[in-house]
Amino acid sequence: MNKQDDYSFFIDNIAPHYKYIIDFLTFATSSDKELTEDIAQDTMETAWKSLEKFREYRNIRGALKTTAERKLKKHYKSTVKFVLIEEYEDIESCEKDIEEILIEIETGEELKKILQKLGKKYARVLILRHYYDMSLKGIADISAVNYNTVQSWYTRAKKMMNEICTENEDF
Repeated sequence: MNKQDDYSFFIDNIAPHYKYIIDFLTFATSSDKELTEDIAQDTMETAWKSLEKFREYRNIRGALKTTAERKLKKHYKSTVKFVLIEEYEDIESCEKDIEEILIEIETGEELKKILQKLGKKYARVLILRHYYDMSLKGIADISAVNYNTVQSWYTRAKKMMNEICTENEDF
């Protein structure tokens, strides 16, 4: 392939996913704008350098997300010296599943209000888990937090979300 074909492929097939990668990394980094930009740019650079490999992918968006996850995980492994580990608490599972609650919510504004009430770490885990379809292990890895802590936050977030929805029938 010549340089023009490479450029066209990149612009047509990879560049349109940049905003998705930025949105994903914004949640994954707890809104650290500088880190988000660095990892997003590094992800795009990797895609450019590995253009032949990216041409073979059926799901370029997924490949870019995976690349960004790996780069973020590598960043945290190299920079985080220690992590405070919250003791795992066995919380009874909620009666309503998170998907049922999300289906009941009619608009994005209502969801935004609920997520704000949950607090950043709980909302972040729910968004990464359900919107970005990440495993709890993946969330723990990119967050540099113990898996049991993330699992505890997820369980608490579901319980809190259920309580908010049952208290406020407006949601």
